[in-house]
Amino acid sequence: MRFLSYNVCHGCGMDKTIDLVRAAAVISRQKADCVALQELDNGAARSNGVDETAELARLTGMFGFFGKAIDLQGGSYGIGILTSNPGKVVLHRQLPGYEMRTLFGVETTTANGTPFRIYCTHFPLERDLRILSAGILCEELLKSPLPSVVLGDFNCFPSSYEWKLMASHLKPANGKEVLYTCPSDNPTKPIDHGFFHKENQWKNLGISVIDERIASDHRPILVTATIV
Repeated sequence: MRFLSYNVCHGCGMDKTIDLVRAAAVISRQKADCVALQELDNGAARSNGVDETAELARLTGMFGFFGKAIDLQGGSYGIGILTSNPGKVVLHRQLPGYEMRTLFGVETTTANGTPFRIYCTHFPLERDLRILSAGILCEELLKSPLPSVVLGDFNCFPSSYEWKLMASHLKPANGKEVLYTCPSDNPTKPIDHGFFHKENQWKNLGISVIDERIASDHRPILVTATIV
């Protein structure tokens, strides 16, 4: 399976143009089975009142699920998940933050009907709150009765305490490789990551950064894996 994580910056590219068609094209080119999306608007004035999760789902031909984090400009702002097969929301848990964040999970199936869960998150900017969020994330993933993967914008480097905390309980998708994703035109920050639940449930086949420099201020990461 192919998992994509992409902070889409509410569709606003490095050229300051909001263009969901462009963002959807980036997603579609990767032929992902599931997509974890961060920084989505839903009905906010700055994005012309668009439900961005629903629109990206329509443009990519996938199923869309939105997890609200905060109210914003007459609408809301948060994260989302796209799946190639139908699914259901199994978790929407608030994370600590001066700007509230969330951990969001959807249960869906592989092409042959095997159930699994994909989680998406966007961690706080503050280190102490990221550490708390890392503990919550590990707690929730380790409770999952199914093979599970979490992807997102963690706002931390692999050298950080919070990343190492998650890596001590989960399997990092990148192994020892450092993946630079932000800013997209000249990435210097390795802050977008993926983790698997219970190493013996997954075989991680690879991870890469997609060379996309305009559609958002982050480059997406693509993780390939299979359930064993």
